[in-house]
Amino acid sequence: MGVVSVLVAVSACFGASDRVTAAVGGVLRNDGRTAVDVQRALNETLALQAFTADGVCVTGNAPEVESLNRDTWNGETAPGAVVGRALRVGGRGPGALKVSVSLSALPPTSAPGTGAWNGYARVAPGAFLKLDTTADARTGTLEFSCPAPGEYVVAAEPPESAPAAAKGLVPSSPDPVGDPALKKDWRLYPVAPEKITGAVPVVLIHGATNDRWAEFTHWAENSPEAATFRRDFSLWNFRHEMFGIDGAMGFDPDCPSYEDSISAHLRRFLEQAETQGVETDSGRHYFPPGRFALLTHSSGAQKAQAFLVNNPDYAERVFVWVTLSPCHTGTPIATMEWDLHTLSRLGLGRANPFFALFRRLLDRNYLTDKRQADLDSGWLNTDRAGGQGIPLRRFTTNEPGGGRKERVLSPRDAARSDARGLPGFEEDTTFVPDPPLETWCGGADLVIPSERGGLYTDRLIIHASYTDGKLRLFDLLRRSNDGVVKGKTVFLENLSLFVCGRFMALFDSVGGGWPMGAYQLNDGFIPMQSQVFLDGRQTAPVFETRTVLGRTLPDTPLRPNLDVIAAHTLAKPENIRIWRNWSHLETVTGRYNVRTGKSAYFTAVAADLSSALAKEVN
Repeated sequence: MGVVSVLVAVSACFGASDRVTAAVGGVLRNDGRTAVDVQRALNETLALQAFTADGVCVTGNAPEVESLNRDTWNGETAPGAVVGRALRVGGRGPGALKVSVSLSALPPTSAPGTGAWNGYARVAPGAFLKLDTTADARTGTLEFSCPAPGEYVVAAEPPESAPAAAKGLVPSSPDPVGDPALKKDWRLYPVAPEKITGAVPVVLIHGATNDRWAEFTHWAENSPEAATFRRDFSLWNFRHEMFGIDGAMGFDPDCPSYEDSISAHLRRFLEQAETQGVETDSGRHYFPPGRFALLTHSSGAQKAQAFLVNNPDYAERVFVWVTLSPCHTGTPIATMEWDLHTLSRLGLGRANPFFALFRRLLDRNYLTDKRQADLDSGWLNTDRAGGQGIPLRRFTTNEPGGGRKERVLSPRDAARSDARGLPGFEEDTTFVPDPPLETWCGGADLVIPSERGGLYTDRLIIHASYTDGKLRLFDLLRRSNDGVVKGKTVFLENLSLFVCGRFMALFDSVGGGWPMGAYQLNDGFIPMQSQVFLDGRQTAPVFETRTVLGRTLPDTPLRPNLDVIAAHTLAKPENIRIWRNWSHLETVTGRYNVRTGKSAYFTAVAADLSSALAKEVN
C-alpha cells in the first residue's frame, strides 16, 4: 500500500505529464509496468533522459536522440563492418551525453572475425572516431559518452579495418641513410644573379624534404611586382633535399653527428661563398661579408633557429628573419606515436582518407621515422604547461609483419632532448624509433628562447596561415595551374593537406579531444601554436569559441584568438601576420600566377624585407 501511495503522489506532482501518469496507472493496474517504468517516465519529464522506440537511452541535460536507418552510412563504412545503431544525439552542455544501448537489442555480428561493439562519432564523411566504450555485463548494456551533439554509430568493425591504418606509418620507399656522400648535391647558390642584383643577400631555407621555392624565385626574377626587391636584394638558395638521406637539423653542437647536420652544412657553405665564391653560368659570385636576411618555410624555421643559436657570429649579421608557415615548436604530425594513436581510433570508414594520406606521404619518402630531420620536427610538448600537449594513452595497433602490439603514447614521445628520461612514464616502452637514430643531435628545446625576443627572435617576422575547415574544391582546382609546379601535383598536395588538417584536429590531447581539440587551428601541417611561436603556457584555445546550448565549441568559421597569441608569442606580436584560408603549401607557392606575375603574398613578404632593410639603413 505504501508503494501505491508513493505512485499516486508522483502522479499528482506530475499531473501534467501523460507519460508519468500512464506509467503510474500501469503499475496500479498491474499490467506489467514497474517502478522502473515510472522512473524512466519521470526522467523523460525532467529532461534527464531520452529514449528511442528501440530502447536506446541518452542521459544528460535536456537530451535528444533520434534513431536513423542503420544503412544511412552504408557506403561510408568498411566492408564487413556491422552497424548496430545509427543515431543523432543532442542536448545541453557542459556535461557529456551518455548513450546506453541494450546488447541484446543489437544484431548478430555474423561477419567472420568481426570485432567487438564500440561507439563511434561520425567526424566527417567516411571517417568515424572510436570512443571509449564499456560493456556492462550486469546490466547488459553498452555505454559511451558523446563529446558533442552530432551523429554516432554503434558498430562492430572487421579487425583489419582500423589497425590497418597504422601500417601506413611504415615507409615502403627505400630507407634514408646517413652516408655523407649522398649530400654532394647540397649547395648554396645565387638565384638569377644577373637579374636579382641587390647588395643585400636573402638566404632561402626550405622545409622538410624538397626545395619548393620555384614560384618565389620565378616571381623574384620576373615579376614587375618584384622590381624593388631585385634592386635591393640578391637571392641565395640553400638547397638540401632529403629524399633517401638521413641527417639532423643540428640543435646540439656537441653531439657527434653535428658536423654532418643541416646547420653545420649551411655555415660551411656560407664560409665557402664568402672566401671562394660560387661558380654559376654567369661567373663567380661571392656572398658579401655584411648584413643579410633569412627567409624560411615550414621546418626551415627550425633549421634557421639551430643555425642562429649555434653560430652567433653569423646571427649578429642577420637583421631580419622572415618565416612562412613555420613549425617553431614542431608539429604533431611528425610525432609518430601520436599519429599511430589517432589512426588506431579511425578505421570504420570504407575509404579511410587519413590512411590514404599517410600512405602517400610515406611512399614519397616525405615523412619517415628513419630520417632524423623529420623526427626533429616532432612536437616539443611545450604547451603541456598550459594544460594541453601530449597525453598518456595506451592503445593497440596491428603491426606490418602481423600480430598486434600494445603501444603507449606519453609526454616522453616529445621531440625534446630530455624526453626519454622524463620520470613518471615508465610504462612507455614503445618509442618510435627505438633506440634513437645515430644521427640524433639534440632536441629543439635547446634552441627555444625562455623569454620573448630571446635567442635572436627579436628580429623574427612570422607569416602564419590556417584553413577554416571548409574545402573550396573549385577554387583549389582553378588556382592549381597558375604556378610553376605541375597543376596536378599542386592540387593533390593541397587536397592532402586539407585531409591532414582535419586529421590533426582529431588528435587527443591533455586539454581535450574532438571537437575542442587543441590543434584544430592549423594550415594542414602546422598548428597555429607552433607557427606563432607560443610559449606553451596559454590555457585558452588559440581559436575563438562560442557557447551553444551550454557547450563550448569552436566558432565557425575558425578564427584565431588574437589576444591569446599576443599574450603568449615569443616573437613580437606586431611582427605576426595571419593569412586565413591559406594552406601550408600555398605559403611557399604564394598563389603565384605565372601568367600575370602577381602574388599578393610574395609582395607582402618582400615588403617586410624592405621595411626591415630601411630600418637597418636608417
